Amino acid sequence: SLRDLCQSNWTWFAGSCYYPSTHMQVHNYHTAATFCHGQNSHLVEIDSPEEQVFMEKLITKTNSLHDFWIGANDIDHEGIWKWHSSYNVLNYSHWCAGEPNNALQGEDCAALNVNNIPGKNFCWNDYSCKSYHNFVCEKSISALSTTTHTHTQPTGTLVWRTVARH
Repeated sequence: SLRDLCQSNWTWFAGSCYYPSTHMQVHNYHTAATFCHGQNSHLVEIDSPEEQVFMEKLITKTNSLHDFWIGANDIDHEGIWKWHSSYNVLNYSHWCAGEPNNALQGEDCAALNVNNIPGKNFCWNDYSCKSYHNFVCEKSISALSTTTHTHTQPTGTLVWRTVARH
């Protein structure tokens, strides 16, 4: 099945594999994005209420108390939030009440709040991109299926190389 295409520590949902970082794995926004890129993936793009609910369950399982970076930012134009990987303007969002507020005049990157406050848990907030949070990487199945197979003789070693589409 398609879910078998996800590596261990990655979870399948609706055509993508997701990796939530561990509580020890906290990075600033750009380092988190670079980590995901190194895994042939990108910071998660949450496109629907269903994906938001899936993210809440995925993050709950990590038992982390940190917030989690998602792929949204308004670095290019203040107030115009786009996804880091696709550059698409957000067509779905789940901002906390009063957010995004650019409170520190430099809150250009979005994270999912993990604070267990009713009504505020798992909503999105804008933060300084330099702050440290957990993060979630997302890898689409289409990126996974672009795999080349190479046979080398005479050992018969099979080399898997995955090329992510951007």
